Amino acid sequence: MKQFCGFKIGDRTRILIGVAIIGLAILFTYWPAIRGGFIWDDVDGIVRNPIITSPDGLYRLWFTSEPCDYFPLVNSLFWFEFWRWGENSLPYHVVNLLFHFLASILLWLVLSVLGVPAAWTAALIFAVHPVNVESVAWIYQQRTTLPLVLALLTIFFYFRSLDGSAPKTHWLAVTLFLLALLAKTSVVTLPVVLLLLTWWRCGRVERHHLIRILPFLLLAGIFGVVSIWFQRYSAACGEVVRSDNFFSRLAGAGWAVWFYIYKAILPINLSFVYPRWQIDAKAPISYLPLGLLIVVVGILVRHRRTPYGRNCLCGLACYLAMLFPVLGFVNIYFMKYSFVADHWQYAALPALVAMIVGGTSSLLGRSSRSRLQAGAISVVGVLLLVFLAHEQTKIYKSEETVWRDAANKNHSSYLPHYNLGVILLGQGHEVEAEKEFKEAIRRNPGHAGSHSNLGLIFHRRGEYKQAIRHYKEALRNGPCPIDVHEQLADALSSSGDLDGAVKEYLLAIGLNPRSAILHNNLATVFVKMGRLDEAIREAEIALRIQPRYANAHLNLAVALFGVGNYDEAWKHLILSRTYGLNPPEEFVAAVVQKRKNSRVR
Repeated sequence: MKQFCGFKIGDRTRILIGVAIIGLAILFTYWPAIRGGFIWDDVDGIVRNPIITSPDGLYRLWFTSEPCDYFPLVNSLFWFEFWRWGENSLPYHVVNLLFHFLASILLWLVLSVLGVPAAWTAALIFAVHPVNVESVAWIYQQRTTLPLVLALLTIFFYFRSLDGSAPKTHWLAVTLFLLALLAKTSVVTLPVVLLLLTWWRCGRVERHHLIRILPFLLLAGIFGVVSIWFQRYSAACGEVVRSDNFFSRLAGAGWAVWFYIYKAILPINLSFVYPRWQIDAKAPISYLPLGLLIVVVGILVRHRRTPYGRNCLCGLACYLAMLFPVLGFVNIYFMKYSFVADHWQYAALPALVAMIVGGTSSLLGRSSRSRLQAGAISVVGVLLLVFLAHEQTKIYKSEETVWRDAANKNHSSYLPHYNLGVILLGQGHEVEAEKEFKEAIRRNPGHAGSHSNLGLIFHRRGEYKQAIRHYKEALRNGPCPIDVHEQLADALSSSGDLDGAVKEYLLAIGLNPRSAILHNNLATVFVKMGRLDEAIREAEIALRIQPRYANAHLNLAVALFGVGNYDEAWKHLILSRTYGLNPPEEFVAAVVQKRKNSRVR
């Protein structure tokens, strides 16, 4: 009977059962995530992203350098999702779950085409592996799951073309790789994987193989350069992500590889943000993990002519190739917080899983007893992975639960405490938020965001001295929103330092001259100082920007009253009422009386 992808055509029921088991396993494992909300980048990257939420967003995503990364395909998907579902997180989660399901099924298909033993078991293990929870439960990581789907399709059609299919099959593979790169350049090293798999399958890489791979290499080179440019000049906005030298990064790459292997084999204590290592490039011990990796690769190269040596060498090399973009040789903005992340090995994990599962299956042999042993090991292993992944998925119930878990597991990073503080402050829990911001400052004394939020908490309490100190510390340590200048100015004004308040308002206006609020607030300070002509000028500017600004009309009325222009003061007083403000009755009475007195004369 004819076969397709390693399956007998007549055995459709078996295939459908296999697909159903993988689907049900994924659904059970990730069910808590489906009910989860938006977390971290989901907000700024999708539902509050000015490009995604703009009607002309598609043009800006494809044809401008405004986005933080040039991933126009997946960002276009976000655009369509937002305009279809808005801020309802459920369908976004369903889409990401479907991508992961497709990736798992395609992995089964690809491994079957390549002739890897226990292909279905490897796909099932990948489907429920706890390391993948971050990629599947985090909506923003559709930009991780979608590229793998396209990469696996690329591999499938590439090897179909090698097996004698029409030339258009080869160009279909090239097109799919282009789409994968447009989704995210995390799969940029896929051409290397194609060469490795060609060597593993054919025994050698010949000239015609290299010619076939050239279009893939060309696309990889172009998009690699584009991605580096965006990470350097757009995502980081000129900010220093890593300042360490090449040797530190080289040593760190060895650490990262073993970290990922460790988490893949023993997926416990997974964290949303792992501690950021301190690597001493001058210490020989820092290169020990890299040296060990080189030794392992060397041993496998030496035994490459044996079946197990060849299989392990290919599997490990494919794994390393797919990890290479995130090993630290190229800056990625998230490396500001950690040198490793679970979602960074999503595209590499299939190679390691296939190597381990396929190798174990081959070692156990094909006797009935061996198959029974392999089946028992697989069932126990899969159930354990499902349990661990299901528990890990519960962390993604909300952004608060994500950051609480990260804060409990990462005892060196300020980031979980800062983000948890922001959430608590937004919920009105100022006492708890204050503790988190102080903890963030303890771990990173110069963190501007923590200082500015602490300043806001003290400001609301009327503790202006403390508020001013933290606002100034925030401005001293880094780029801050204009709001911090405004809040500092208000705190200075409330504490009686009117000259200081004027200085801060002028700085803020210099950064945003079209802010009616800033001009009006400066007018308020000038009124307090008796500098009425300047108050009139600022209030008038505010009204030119925002003609229906009730507070500006009132401020202008007060200043005009002070210089004796009672009729104009009355006019703006009435306008402040018209636009929704209730001016103090004493002031209204004073204006009325002054107008009467001026007419009597």
